[in-house]
Amino acid sequence: MRGMVFAALLLGHALPSQAAGLTKRARAALEQRLRAIAAEGGAAYGVYFRDLGGGKPIEIRADRPMHAASTIKTAVMLEALRRVDAGTLRSDDELDVKNEFPSLVDGSPFSITLDPAVEAELQPLLGQRASVELLVREMIVRSSNLAANILLTRLHPASVQRFADQLGARSVKVRRCLEDGKAFAQGINNETDARGMGRLMEAARRSRKLSRAARETAWQMLAGQTFNEQIPAGLPEGSGALVAHKTGSISSVQHDAAVVRLRDGREYVLVLLADGFGANEAGRQRVVEQTRRMSLAVYDAMSSSR
Repeated sequence: MRGMVFAALLLGHALPSQAAGLTKRARAALEQRLRAIAAEGGAAYGVYFRDLGGGKPIEIRADRPMHAASTIKTAVMLEALRRVDAGTLRSDDELDVKNEFPSLVDGSPFSITLDPAVEAELQPLLGQRASVELLVREMIVRSSNLAANILLTRLHPASVQRFADQLGARSVKVRRCLEDGKAFAQGINNETDARGMGRLMEAARRSRKLSRAARETAWQMLAGQTFNEQIPAGLPEGSGALVAHKTGSISSVQHDAAVVRLRDGREYVLVLLADGFGANEAGRQRVVEQTRRMSLAVYDAMSSSR
């Protein structure tokens, strides 16, 4: 992972500027707009926005806990990168690829459903070994649950939690492997709120608890995300913005958490979490449309503040 080239430099984007953040008036107008969209109904939202150039964040029910779904994989990635920094894990270390994991409840083995579209890189490796670099990439870029569980079993949820706490994201709760049915039945789930996930995204860009090489790798991984129907899809075509993000979607939640880099190098964090939409496709699509509009509202406010 250390040898990866910073994607933004390859694309010719400027490094983040040190310009001041949104004006108070612009921030107030943006908050009003975000609240209006969130209040339209159909879902319960947690919203967190932070202009990394400065200023207070905008928070709308940002402390409301929700099932984290695949957004929890960001915390797993950051712990893996921390260990590479510390020399206790190497990116070319190989782990067994097997679809069997211990339940948090009693240690009994369980397997997960393998989606061929998502697990196309790893499914052929069942019974063999895969590098940590490949597993982290597949966990983030294609949101592989198989990769996430292999890494969580190796790293252990408690260690991932400790590093999330150190990064200021104590409201992110890393408790178990994904699709642990016995734990789910007992209400034991990975959780997050918008503020905590926002702090993880910011840490991936700026935390000195990670090396520059680790932060560059985190950006490249998140920028390679293949599920782009929410925050990225809300940006105008030809905007030149880069979006490094992690989605999370199950029947009852629809999330997206991002760092967006504008063409001029300024960056902002935007986290849009949603549940309570009825766990059906019509409700999910309504959330997708609303979050696109929120993403555009933030982009417009940031673009107008230059």
